[in-house]
Amino acid sequence: MSGMIVIHFKPVGKATPKEVAMHNLLVADKLFDVAWMSCAAAGWIAANPGADYADLQRMLDKQQFDTFLFSRKPPCEGRLIHPVDPLHECAWMLYFSCRPYPLSFHEAMDNAGTIAENYIRLADTGTMHVGALEDLDDVENMKMTTPYEKTPMSHVSRNLCMMFTKKCE
Repeated sequence: MSGMIVIHFKPVGKATPKEVAMHNLLVADKLFDVAWMSCAAAGWIAANPGADYADLQRMLDKQQFDTFLFSRKPPCEGRLIHPVDPLHECAWMLYFSCRPYPLSFHEAMDNAGTIAENYIRLADTGTMHVGALEDLDDVENMKMTTPYEKTPMSHVSRNLCMMFTKKCE
């Protein structure tokens, strides 16, 4: 019988935000967990200013990650926020396929058709924010004001800690 995997966190030490983001992506990829991968992906985007989800997928491909990003039309009304330009209204909603490589690749291709089309869509992909922002000040002042900002997930998405796993028997 296999043991349970426990996730724990350590301070970043002297690691740069890019090193922390890459480390957390590697750990999250092996967990096959959408929540942790989405936090690690947010950390990677934050550590790579100007990068979008197509850039992240190119890096995942190059490094031979199991996880694939893809996009679909949103299932409901809401605002899709672009990672580089929060004022840009995206056409596509981001999804993560956190499965072993053959399965994640097939899921992405079932949605995009080709790798080239997947990259094109990912460049215009955002994350869902339900409800409209009142005015431009809301975009400029987007700050975490909930207890979420003190959770390990928010620390991962802001590159404030490094994820590690341990298998328990």
